[in-house]
Amino acid sequence: MSQTVGAKNVLLLAAILAAAVAHPGSADTVPSAGLPAWRVGGYLGVANNSPDGDSWGVIPDRDHYFVGLTGSAPVLRWWRVTLAYAPEVVPALIITKNPKYTTAVRPVNGRPTRVQVEQGSGSVYGAGFSPFGLELSTRVSPSWNLYASSAIGALWFTREVPIANSRDFNYTWELGGGLLWEYRPGRFIRAGYMFHHLSNLDSRPENPGLDGNVIHLGWQYTFTPRDRSGS
Repeated sequence: MSQTVGAKNVLLLAAILAAAVAHPGSADTVPSAGLPAWRVGGYLGVANNSPDGDSWGVIPDRDHYFVGLTGSAPVLRWWRVTLAYAPEVVPALIITKNPKYTTAVRPVNGRPTRVQVEQGSGSVYGAGFSPFGLELSTRVSPSWNLYASSAIGALWFTREVPIANSRDFNYTWELGGGLLWEYRPGRFIRAGYMFHHLSNLDSRPENPGLDGNVIHLGWQYTFTPRDRSGS
């Protein structure tokens, strides 16, 4: 698969985040007198039948089940639009139909070599985080917000994903959006979609990549950390 597009997205997202954090004194930034109000919460997500392609993920028919924790803190505001730093933690990700492996000695180029041999398939478990994330949101009514978000990070699995001779450690990139419903002041229901991609960036002989079209539903609430600068 081509890793050029993925690398450019990683660099672009990191550059935007660095620029936003590096200039807190502009007229449109969140005031520096206090710490920003964080919106935090959790979500459940599911993606059925991973798509196959020729440049991103090429492994079909895998299901994803996410348990995630999200957070966002405003960095810039302009009119009804807010740009926020939005990291994410994934305590659990289950991917189905992942091959199981055993090690065997087989002749390779006339020499005995230890190789992985598939023995059936089953679910694989992973966890990770996305420390580089951005969220752009706009209020469309007193109770509703539209948002778009993107993040890059990493996941660790209990065995190699998505095939033998790939890697149990993978980099991730996601892009999506959805709706935030403020059903009570500072309390939100969050629903949306994200495209989720993982690969090892050609750090192992096999790197087919795996994608998921994830539908997720969660909740969030707002709290403001105590500013102790004046204490």
